[in-house]
Amino acid sequence: MTTPEGVRYFVNVGGTGFDSEVNELANRIRFLKGTPKYVYATFATLRTFVPGRFEVTIDGEHRSLPGMMIAVGNGVSYGGGMKITPGGVSDDGILDLCVIGEVSKPEFVRTFPKVFRGTHVRHPKVTTLRGREIRISAERAFQVYGDGERLGTLPATFTVVPGALRVVAPPPAPPAAR
Repeated sequence: MTTPEGVRYFVNVGGTGFDSEVNELANRIRFLKGTPKYVYATFATLRTFVPGRFEVTIDGEHRSLPGMMIAVGNGVSYGGGMKITPGGVSDDGILDLCVIGEVSKPEFVRTFPKVFRGTHVRHPKVTTLRGREIRISAERAFQVYGDGERLGTLPATFTVVPGALRVVAPPPAPPAAR
């Protein structure tokens, strides 16, 4: 991912908007861990959050999307098990995009639990898209997070970097004698 601050990498899910503001708070919380930390941070952030207008270009096709947040997934879940991009496949070379559109705070609260099953994508205000290169900007400053870490600010361009993650694993076990 490239932002004005430089090139940074993440493995699973990056995002901006509401989820980046939730991350800002969650990273300061010390009295909770895992899923409870993100649930708490979600509802605390929701009290004051104002949706934004995002400009998104996917493989050269531009869209203007008002909304709460955008998640870009190379994988499926983040934040303690939230399946934000349930169609994500880490080795297909394609990024999955999930845009949570503008919804009222009560509607957000009613819909939020569905993200743990990945069924939030059926909501009429949720847009899912896929692409190899995704550029996101907004009318105001938003942080961009990846795998729970602050990576920069918008505008950001997301691309898959094949072979960027090196994995060390033991050699396969020899076949069992018959």
